[in-house]
Amino acid sequence: MGDCLASILRQDQYGGCISYPLLSDVQDEAIFRVLEARGLELRDAQHIAQAISNNCDVFLTRDCETIIRPHGHWIEQRFPTLNISLPSELVTQLKALGWLP
Repeated sequence: MGDCLASILRQDQYGGCISYPLLSDVQDEAIFRVLEARGLELRDAQHIAQAISNNCDVFLTRDCETIIRPHGHWIEQRFPTLNISLPSELVTQLKALGWLP
């Protein structure tokens, strides 16, 4: 659904053509590359790129060690529509808004 399909076409010595389909795990490779270049681990960069590509407001994670502390502030500055939060922080915000008891 959110995957991108590309292919490599290669011609052999006899004039035949072989296609190698390539499937990407992210919708926006450019965003993924920025996150990966920043130092995020592969799967973290893929998940966050998907959240950004799908216009998510909040990315919930309990991963303080490899996402929140080293990259959370930078991600929020670089992609200001996305908030990186602990689930407990979101609960606190929703309670303050009166959306949760």
